[in-house]
Amino acid sequence: MIEAGPCLQSILNTRLYILSACLGAALAFTASASAQSEDEVHVVPRPGTMEASERATDTGRPLGSTNHLKLRPERLRVDVDVVLVPVVVTDTLNRPVTGLTKDSFELLDDGEKQKIHFFSLDDDALSMALVLDISNSMVNRVSVEREALEKFFQNANPEDEYFAVGVSSSPLLLADSAQGIGDIQSQLALVQPAGYTALLDSIYFALNKLRSARYARRAILIISDGGENDSRFNFREIKALAEESDVTVYAIRPVDALPVFRTIEEKLGNRLLSGITDVTGGRTVSLGYSDNIAGAAAAISTELRNQYVLGYHPTERSHTGKSHRIKVRMAKSTDSVAVHLQYRKQYSSR
Repeated sequence: MIEAGPCLQSILNTRLYILSACLGAALAFTASASAQSEDEVHVVPRPGTMEASERATDTGRPLGSTNHLKLRPERLRVDVDVVLVPVVVTDTLNRPVTGLTKDSFELLDDGEKQKIHFFSLDDDALSMALVLDISNSMVNRVSVEREALEKFFQNANPEDEYFAVGVSSSPLLLADSAQGIGDIQSQLALVQPAGYTALLDSIYFALNKLRSARYARRAILIISDGGENDSRFNFREIKALAEESDVTVYAIRPVDALPVFRTIEEKLGNRLLSGITDVTGGRTVSLGYSDNIAGAAAAISTELRNQYVLGYHPTERSHTGKSHRIKVRMAKSTDSVAVHLQYRKQYSSR
């Protein structure tokens, strides 16, 4: 056996020291990375982009999933080989008009009349996202939300799929598709309103949840005063996403009857909600506390069960992403009864 001299021993000791230091640093880095992966990482969207990571907010009770959710929306466009247009027809008393046929309608795409190839009165099961405001501004209105949902569910199809999203300082998934109507109502009964109102972020959340929904018929019902004050996305971005999605958005807006008691955000709420619902073929109903809010919810549910679906092959079938304007009107041969037609006014080809 050869013994190392003092010089060689010194070199070996130095190398062992360096190796130990490197190994220690590597282990420390690995532990740090592992610890960080267990924490939520929140990414704020860059200005001008449509990408973000959202985290759920703890409202003080175990209301639902608090998992980190990463959402990456894409522009949604209609397959230009066939365009389906859901249409709600109501009379002057806002009652659905039934008994119409394909020949009762005329449909125009960019001003050019189209032949209606497909026609049905649709009451198929649908996938529904409920966007429920549980922020501090709704502290005295949660009972109104519960009552409205109870009436809305009375017309539900047993096969319907539901998601429930809570609106607070950031979106909270209250219930997913694996849970039933009773679970949603139970979760809402536990709610203690708190936080700011990230309404636009919550609508964004709901639109993305519906992209992986079970059914082709998809809708959102928002119950909120519209008092947006804490979202990362702006109105223009969410309106564009809603307009290009295949989702009909409705909103019920309970507000103080006297404008003097409304905040600035609440005063702007009708414009915000209507701007989003109208472009999707839905509508916004603004009501005071003493008005029949539950009746409005029942009426919206009835509308969703009485949609005429018109389908056509557009004359121009470009795949350029061009925006097309749709116009639906009653045919001249139809009896001259005063009716209101509610439908999506625009789509983008792909």
